[in-house]
Amino acid sequence: MQPDTFNAGGFNLDADPELQAMVRELEQAMAGQRAQREVEQQQFQAEVAAEQAAREEAAPEPDPADEARWRELEDRYGGAPPHTAGGHHPGELAHEILHTIENAAEQVAEHLHRQWFYAQADQTIGPVAEEKVIELFKSGALAWTTLVWHHELKDWRPASQTELAELAGAGKPPPLPRAPKPPAPPPVPKLSCPACGKTVRSGDRFCPECGRPLDS
Repeated sequence: MQPDTFNAGGFNLDADPELQAMVRELEQAMAGQRAQREVEQQQFQAEVAAEQAAREEAAPEPDPADEARWRELEDRYGGAPPHTAGGHHPGELAHEILHTIENAAEQVAEHLHRQWFYAQADQTIGPVAEEKVIELFKSGALAWTTLVWHHELKDWRPASQTELAELAGAGKPPPLPRAPKPPAPPPVPKLSCPACGKTVRSGDRFCPECGRPLDS
């Protein structure tokens, strides 16, 4: 009668109860480790999916009013919505752009509707629209030393110290004058020998041509 055999890892082992028990324990341990790794992998995938779902849920929904205003601006100016970058939601980006455009429009409108007062012959003239005041200064009808005021100024100021100078372009200095050329050196007087007329140098005691002594 052939003895019982047990196949473990490709090897036929004689049936030995103790050896078989050790092999079974080893296989059970390896199976348990594989099962544990599968459980950990499933837990990791579940956490990643939950985090991704939380991010998508936290993203704000675009405001329909902002989207409608964005389309209106796009149609008016012929632009195209910029590509979103850095993870910004399209609704957030459109809202920021609209806010910037509205602020710029408010500043322009404020300048166009600003009313000025100016002093002339001990009298207060105004209110006068800003563009009209600028024309008065640019045409020379008012000097830049004229005192002016509007509701945002605490006190009267010379026009040259307000934004009027920049708006009218008067704040730009004229080109710097060129440095004057240095004066030319005085001409060196020519000396000549009284006997032969030969030109001599200053300091010569005798004429190099005729040898006659020169008057000092």
